[in-house]
Amino acid sequence: MKALLAGLRQYADFSGTTARKEFWAFISVTQVTLVILLLPAWLLFVQLFDELINHPRILDALFYICQTADIAWDYVFQELSEAAAEVWEPFAESLLQDHPFSLICTALAALWGLILIIPTLAITARRLRDSGHCRWWLLPLIMMLIPLPGVADLGFIGSIITLIFCCQPSISDKDSPLPPVPGS
Repeated sequence: MKALLAGLRQYADFSGTTARKEFWAFISVTQVTLVILLLPAWLLFVQLFDELINHPRILDALFYICQTADIAWDYVFQELSEAAAEVWEPFAESLLQDHPFSLICTALAALWGLILIIPTLAITARRLRDSGHCRWWLLPLIMMLIPLPGVADLGFIGSIITLIFCCQPSISDKDSPLPPVPGS
């Protein structure tokens, strides 16, 4: 909890450094909280997916795909979309009546994620500086939020590199290839 509060206290401070321990404690607390909030929604998704995949029309369409390969794709997509609508509509109607807790948890998870965008970018920028890397490595994290084909994929690949940089040990100021932060 101390790590979360420390990260939130410096929510918009992109200068300075953050030690590995503090960074990973903040990331762990925020992600565990997000998983706990999303658990009811994931359980509902599993239920919907089970109903959808076991629907007879979908099973028939998938079997038809296996048999015909490229023949009659229009028929297959029409069957899949109609079958999905047959499952989704009653599920969506019952969602509001039977599962308000899941909807509340999902809304809280979305709010939690929005609240943490700036603090997470700030603590990551400080961690990158502490490990001797440029803050431009935040760009892949931002690219993952852009829903364009290829942009999010490139962001994902760059985020893996950023993650590796965040795992590296701290370097001293005299060994840093980066210029010193003014006022620190």
